[in-house]
Amino acid sequence: MSKVFKLRKDKLVGLAEWLLNQKLEASISIHRTKFIDTLVVGMTNLEENRKALLEKYAEKEKNKEGEEVLKTETVDNSTRVVLKKGQEVEFEEKVQALYAEEFTVSITEENKETIECIKHIVLNTDYLFGASETDNPVVRQKKIQESTDYVLWNEAFKNL
Repeated sequence: MSKVFKLRKDKLVGLAEWLLNQKLEASISIHRTKFIDTLVVGMTNLEENRKALLEKYAEKEKNKEGEEVLKTETVDNSTRVVLKKGQEVEFEEKVQALYAEEFTVSITEENKETIECIKHIVLNTDYLFGASETDNPVVRQKKIQESTDYVLWNEAFKNL
């Protein structure tokens, strides 16, 4: 039985961003790019499924050209899609279930070297996590989330 890399879909973007921020030698950077390309497949799939849920649960309206589009509203300078009345909870449950799904990559002869390289980066990084006093609240929260996610990334690679 072949080994499989597994990670929750809601952790893919964070891992890709973290990997992009690592300073690597060119030979290792090539493997990072290959792995991120693999993660992009999962992120694209996640986004397509999220859009399909929006299509199902959102209210619709006609635009100026007469095409049916998702109805939106602006709240506190932020535009959001309007969900059908009584469907909000079900929509949120479906989205959370979607994000909780595992993204899997079977380790094959073709990608084994790349996976091993990324595993080494994640498990042996000198990267320091944590917020500093000078961070604004948004940056502070992102750093805290990243440090929490790093534990999950570590576990995903240790299990290989």
